Amino acid sequence: MWVVLLVALVLAVSYWAMIMYQGYIFPRKVKAIRELIDSQRYAEAKAAVDKLPASQRDDPMAKWLLAKANIAEGQYILAMVALQDILKRRRYTADLKEYQIHEGLAYCYEKTGRLKESILELQFAVHLKPDHFDSLYTLGKLYFEQRNYQIAESYLSRAIKINSRNPHIYFLLGTIAAAQKDIKRGIDMFTMCTVLDPNFYKAHKELGRLYYDLKDFVRAQKNFTIAKANAECYRESIIYEGLSLFGMHEFEGASEVLKEALATIPENDRFYLTVLESLAECYLKLRNVNEVRIIWESILKVSPIHPEAKGRMALFRHIFNSNRLASFFSLPDEKYEMFVRRFLEQHEFYVEALEVRSGDEIIVQCQKNKMGQMKFAFILLFTRKPKQISVEEELRELFILIKNRHATQAYVITPFDFHEECFQFITSRPVELITGERFAAALDGEDIF
Repeated sequence: MWVVLLVALVLAVSYWAMIMYQGYIFPRKVKAIRELIDSQRYAEAKAAVDKLPASQRDDPMAKWLLAKANIAEGQYILAMVALQDILKRRRYTADLKEYQIHEGLAYCYEKTGRLKESILELQFAVHLKPDHFDSLYTLGKLYFEQRNYQIAESYLSRAIKINSRNPHIYFLLGTIAAAQKDIKRGIDMFTMCTVLDPNFYKAHKELGRLYYDLKDFVRAQKNFTIAKANAECYRESIIYEGLSLFGMHEFEGASEVLKEALATIPENDRFYLTVLESLAECYLKLRNVNEVRIIWESILKVSPIHPEAKGRMALFRHIFNSNRLASFFSLPDEKYEMFVRRFLEQHEFYVEALEVRSGDEIIVQCQKNKMGQMKFAFILLFTRKPKQISVEEELRELFILIKNRHATQAYVITPFDFHEECFQFITSRPVELITGERFAAALDGEDIF
């Protein structure tokens, strides 16, 4: 009888010891291991799991903690072994649900490049917990990375209903919209992303690109300026910031930004020629002859048969060879009229009417005593528009002015060249073409009229 009582006593003590361990001691050890993982002491956490009694090492929570420590250390295969063991035993607690195990496996599969298995595990997780944000978002992200935009958007749209304050969802939805050429929706999504996170630099960059494609250069430039604060976004953003300023006709600011951008671009990069071409146009608009020449020479170095650069170099040959002509071309717009008046005064013209048509073009009606005899009426067209003079754009109008104003003769004065057709046009007309060396001689004071 007493033997039976002794056995019952031992069993009772063992049972209560197990209850004590499960209810008090084991939870404390689990808490301690969690704290080690939270403080990134992963090796100590795994050692603490190994020190647990064999029966407790098989507990789902112990295996879950071991998997988390292995994931944190990048030991994804070991983590998968522990997680799959939990699924086989199908033992879950209030603190550990089955969908969490599938999520953990999905993460490990993703990190080891097994995307199909990762998607499958996430679909299990969503089936078990349809309103779980992380699973829906990650599924959407994985389908997005595979460019399966329709399915990606369906999962992301479900996720956004659960958490509408996550900027990453809006970024992915914006990227999908942009890929589908839905510019308006793309702008809306990227804008929302930047509202939720003003420092989401990639969203600012993508938003800038959409506005740039719409030729809304002001908004584009604003977003690229923000985006270039991020090292990863810097190069493309500073390029497009400069191109946006160019599109806004802010040539001085554009030239400064594009010159800075050029230093980041190798010669074989697709942006290199684009930046050089835009930079050349900026310097042309700013009438910076020296910089224009340097940039065109750089273009021809990279692309020797570049048709525009070769043509422009030929067009500017008189200016490059004459400081006088270079100074004439480089005059600020506000000094152009004064220069023309002084030139005419130097050559003894009496100005009757002067019309400033642009910063490139001035037309003058004047008179001049020739050889002290009688006054002759003249019309002079000064143009420094960087192009060849043509019959249709300049000479026909000038000939009409001669007839309407009863002028004796007209002169077209430019540092640039004339189309061949111009010389044929003036054969029997009182129009004289002055360019190159003759204009430079006139600027030196020689009377060529």
